[in-house]
Amino acid sequence: MMWEAYNVILEAHPFAEAHRRMSDYVVAGLLLTPPDATYTEGRDAILAAAGALDTDDMILMAAAFAGRGAGTCAISPPSQSFFLEGVVESGTIAARIATSPVSVSDDGASCDHDGYLDPGETGTLRITLANSGVIGAEGTVVTATTTTPGITLGKPVVVGTMAALSQVVVAIPGQDGAHRADQHGPRDQREGRQRRPLRYGPHRDPVPPAGGRRRGGPPWRPATPWRPSCSRGRRPDRVAPASGAAPPRSPATTRCSGSTRRSSPTPRWCRRCSSVGPNPFVVSFKHAYDQESDSFGDFFDGGVIELSSDGGLTWRDVTTFGANPGYTGTVSLGGGNPIEGRSAYAGRSAGFPARQTVTLNFGTQFAGKLVQLRFRAGSDSCCSTASGWTVDDVSVSGITNTPFPGYVAEPTRCTALAPSSVASSDGVIAVHLMPRHSLAGVPGASDPQ
Repeated sequence: MMWEAYNVILEAHPFAEAHRRMSDYVVAGLLLTPPDATYTEGRDAILAAAGALDTDDMILMAAAFAGRGAGTCAISPPSQSFFLEGVVESGTIAARIATSPVSVSDDGASCDHDGYLDPGETGTLRITLANSGVIGAEGTVVTATTTTPGITLGKPVVVGTMAALSQVVVAIPGQDGAHRADQHGPRDQREGRQRRPLRYGPHRDPVPPAGGRRRGGPPWRPATPWRPSCSRGRRPDRVAPASGAAPPRSPATTRCSGSTRRSSPTPRWCRRCSSVGPNPFVVSFKHAYDQESDSFGDFFDGGVIELSSDGGLTWRDVTTFGANPGYTGTVSLGGGNPIEGRSAYAGRSAGFPARQTVTLNFGTQFAGKLVQLRFRAGSDSCCSTASGWTVDDVSVSGITNTPFPGYVAEPTRCTALAPSSVASSDGVIAVHLMPRHSLAGVPGASDPQ
């Protein structure tokens, strides 16, 4: 593919100049390429480097990649795949539209300006469209629709042509005119093909710690108090759910090279957090896991549950406190996994991706103490394509406080003075274009050195 790209540059420019350009494109592209890049990520980095210097060269090179099957809509195998499964070839160059999550704010007529669009309030729906293709996307229109009674949304926004490697921010006004039990709001539709779900906030507000149970919920739930961390200096990344699995909930849906942890609230976050009373301290949760292993009984990845009673200074496995988590295997030695040699949730849980319930009974040994619980996922240094570990519906009893946030009903229905129609700032509110450059006539551009 690189030779094909070099050939089109040679055809467009004298040899010495083509050699200089290609060298610059490749070196700059390598600097832009992410770690463990796929073929298409490497392609995109080199094309971005070329486009920053000469847009015409970028298009020529993109067509050369397409001639070898790496066109705009090609799909690479995972970067750590041994056998390169999942390749989808594309022989064309095109626009490629991606979207950000849809957000809604109560920046119109609002009673409480709490960030949620409550009944009676007006606000704005915002979404960012990005064209990562090398040619423009023509006839782009953004339309927001809903089947929820009481919700009124503004007119479609005609974006027109989105230039290559550009971003467009679109705003559509909205009004919540009725009190509803239905919490599922509008959907954004683009070009009749792409859809992005959106949920408006219900007629209630988030509150600080209000319960001993943390259940999964719709996307408008308050931010989780579980704190992520990751060994080896890398920030944890979200792990996509397996096909057919429910969307993963906090606290243990992150992965990094080494050890990923999700810890319950610390005493600094809430002075009474995890304060155990005289009754038995019991934790229950639902989980499912699919950890890397092989057919010989070797377990390379795994998950454990640990507890701390000294503010997080030291952590010990829950089994040392008499609880039985039901671990399923021992993490193999020699792979660089920080929890190697330990019993853990390993292999695949029964009925995966269906979640199973686990109950940990610690008795009364922590009466009068502050405790923290953490879910720790450990991986070796290579090549996992397994789905990972998801944890949901964490429930705690035997504590004297309420560490998890919740919701309370608003005291009265919002009666903000709203205009008769949804007329606020709408349409395309920002455009970020890739600058068009050319090296033609630039001193030194044809210098063979």
